[in-house]
Formats: sequence, structure tokens, C-alpha cells
Amino acid sequence: MRSTSVMHSDELAGDAKRRVPLPCKKELRMDAYARLDDEEKRQVVAAARNVTSKSEMNQIVRG
Repeated sequence: MRSTSVMHSDELAGDAKRRVPLPCKKELRMDAYARLDDEEKRQVVAAARNVTSKSEMNQIVRG
């Protein structure tokens, strides 16, 4: 975890006293994947294996 003393103000949520770091996009997408059931995870992995471009992968990741 990063130290809050070096975080920029746009990376923080809540009031100045709490200084809670916002989750990054990667963490949000990992959480979304974790909430999928097993069949949905299999579909995502199968689709990712057939990707031929970065834009295709971005579409899969964004959902």
C-alpha cells in the first residue's frame, strides 16, 4: 500500500482528515471478476484466449 503522505489530492477520497486512497482501475476490475460465477469466469477466460488485439482485450476487461 502506498503511503498517504506522497499521494496527490486527486487520488484521495473523503475528507482531508481521513485521506483514504481511491481504488485503482485494476483493483475495481479484479473485484468485478471475483464477483462472477464460475461459468462467467470460464467465458471471460475463453474470450481472453482468443484476443488478437489490445482493443479487443480492452473491450473484455471493460465488460
